[in-house]
Amino acid sequence: MALDLSGSDLVVAVFGAGTMGRGIAQVCAQAGLTTLMFDSREGAVKDALAAIDRGLEGLVSKGRMAVSARQAVFERLKPIRSFDEAKGASVAIEAIVEDLDAKRQLFRELEKRMAPDAVLATNTSSLSVTAIAAGCARPHRVGGLHFFNPPPLMRLVEVIGGLRSDPALVETLLGFVKRINKQPVLAADTPGFVVNHAGRAYGPEALRIVAQGIANPREVDLLIRKPPVSGWAHSNCSISSAVMSPTP
Repeated sequence: MALDLSGSDLVVAVFGAGTMGRGIAQVCAQAGLTTLMFDSREGAVKDALAAIDRGLEGLVSKGRMAVSARQAVFERLKPIRSFDEAKGASVAIEAIVEDLDAKRQLFRELEKRMAPDAVLATNTSSLSVTAIAAGCARPHRVGGLHFFNPPPLMRLVEVIGGLRSDPALVETLLGFVKRINKQPVLAADTPGFVVNHAGRAYGPEALRIVAQGIANPREVDLLIRKPPVSGWAHSNCSISSAVMSPTP
């Protein structure tokens, strides 16, 4: 599966217009891509566009975006009302509810309409990409694109291949992430992938330290924020820094 996502006429379809979906749509539109937006809830896309407008207006007011650039972003954002309207898209990014059956059902519907070589990407943060793809007739074209909240500010995007994903698809997704001006990190299809898996470890370990009387909560907070060895902060927090650093 060698799909070229570098063309100037590339169309992306984003499904789900909540916080993540609208953020992903904004990122794609700001990168110069025609971006379709769909949500099953009435009025959700309209609300999403209003939220994007407020965010871009803030950039304009701070001198970080020209008025003309803001207008160009909006011209690339295209609301759609049915799955049929997404048939011309080369990439579909799913950002709906974290429910396995719902995601499988969405991809089954898209498979009926989109080209056989179109990419289906899930933004799941907790479900298995392999399990989601198992509901598809062509699981080799399903991969994970895990954006972080809020997508317009967070630099990192985890790229995940399922057990049946075409290796060429993973390479395609890595290139796509770079094209939308984000930093891709390849992750295995394991619970929490890389960042969430690592980040969730801090809480339980901190609780164990306090429970064992090694340090009190205030001391733990201080050590996490200001580690005693400067080299530790640089060598072990690189992924967290990439996630938390706003996009320039």
